[in-house]
Amino acid sequence: MLKWLKNYLLYATVDPDELTKVAGSVSRSNQKSLGAYSLMGMFFFGAMFTLSALSEIASLNHNVVAYSSATLLCFFIFMANRYLTKKNPRMVIFLMYAFNWLLLSFGLYLTFVTSPERITVSLLVMQMLTALIFTDRPYRFLISTLLLDVVFVPLAIMYKPSEILVLDIVDVLIYGIIGLVVGSFMSRMKFERFVLERKVGELNDEQGLTHYIKSMADIYETVVQIDVKTETFRAVINKTNMVEFDGHENFGKQLLIAMRDAIDENGLEALVPYANIAAVAQSMKGKRTITHEFFGKRLGWCRGRYVAVGSMSDDLVPEQIIFAIENINEEKNKENKLITQAQTDLMTGLYNRTGGVNKVKLSLLENKVGMLCLFDIDNFKYVNDTHGHQAGDQVIIAVAEAMKSAFRDEDILLRLGGDEFVVYLNGVATEDQGTLAIRRLFDEIDKIKIDEIPDYRVSVSLGAAFFRKDSSLDFNDLYKQADTCTYQSKKIEGKSFTFFRD
Repeated sequence: MLKWLKNYLLYATVDPDELTKVAGSVSRSNQKSLGAYSLMGMFFFGAMFTLSALSEIASLNHNVVAYSSATLLCFFIFMANRYLTKKNPRMVIFLMYAFNWLLLSFGLYLTFVTSPERITVSLLVMQMLTALIFTDRPYRFLISTLLLDVVFVPLAIMYKPSEILVLDIVDVLIYGIIGLVVGSFMSRMKFERFVLERKVGELNDEQGLTHYIKSMADIYETVVQIDVKTETFRAVINKTNMVEFDGHENFGKQLLIAMRDAIDENGLEALVPYANIAAVAQSMKGKRTITHEFFGKRLGWCRGRYVAVGSMSDDLVPEQIIFAIENINEEKNKENKLITQAQTDLMTGLYNRTGGVNKVKLSLLENKVGMLCLFDIDNFKYVNDTHGHQAGDQVIIAVAEAMKSAFRDEDILLRLGGDEFVVYLNGVATEDQGTLAIRRLFDEIDKIKIDEIPDYRVSVSLGAAFFRKDSSLDFNDLYKQADTCTYQSKKIEGKSFTFFRD
């Protein structure tokens, strides 16, 4: 296990000798990424600088210096990458780290200077983004993540409000781990791609190409060599059975038949263009490889990869292409599990603020009518102060369980933080429907009994607002409407709810 971990952190499980051979390809890839992202950063920060300089809003004016500094740094990195790295390619790696820490530093600035009283969002975005931009060895991601945590935690203790401090630190640590895992996984995939491209590019004779296709079958589920002009192909499929086909014709037609048999109808339409070999070959001008992911009925998640054989240029259409299918089901399941964990409130199992709000926003973008309910627990501070935080945690968990019992699978349940909860009820468009749903919640809450406080009865104050068909409201609008109603409900003793009415 320790040997595997060392190999993963140092070489991303790729043969270190192979990494040395593809160092040039990795450097060129990083140089292109650095050029593109530093240019985007320059335009983004420049636009924000212009907006903040011209705006009369004090909070924006406050960021003029930060946006101008970030714009200039992006410009210097872009120019250095474009002109200086040609003579000194090793400079690319230093510019990479400079750009990464520019983004992270800007995220820290927004977090602690611009809006220290708010939940950290910008830094989390920067933290995830920096792990995905470049191809690098995992231990370097780990060092960056640890350095960021060392900087963030003491600053958070000094500047963040106590009510969001723990949540903020946990979010940064979790997203740092996710960024590390996903960034390392993506780098390993890129390293393997560069190795594959190098080996394919070295094949100059038919015998060597055929031998390599067979060796690839140890890694891929299906490997096919295609002649672009004639669409004849030879294949080695099923890495356990090594079945060979030689000289078959109409690869595109055969692939389309296989797609219809193996792929769910919902995902088939997006893959049909990949069965047009002439179009695929045209799109590969100047590219060594193109990939697409799909969900197969039998294998689960797979990645299809076309790789050009031989030399390439922006004007050259490859004459030979290798098509390979890789099973990535295990990786996808791990990725989805990590995403789910990142979106989940650890105490209650509901969505957390980030995951739940994004789900609600997606429903609104898809124009799904529904009702947004916002509520908190009455006199919760008294429970914490009198009976301790452990009793308070039991109340929060019990309310979350009541929500799960009262609402449907298609409803979006989230804990915003503390004792504040939100639920978005898909399809609930009238007050009569809303009243029935809220009554179900109140009935479940009535059943709550806290062992440490036998005489305590949980009650909540709830506000509700509706999102109707083709409404122009966004999440913030609905939240403000529901929050206003929650405030009105608090004026009524005991469990109560109020609907927002225009």
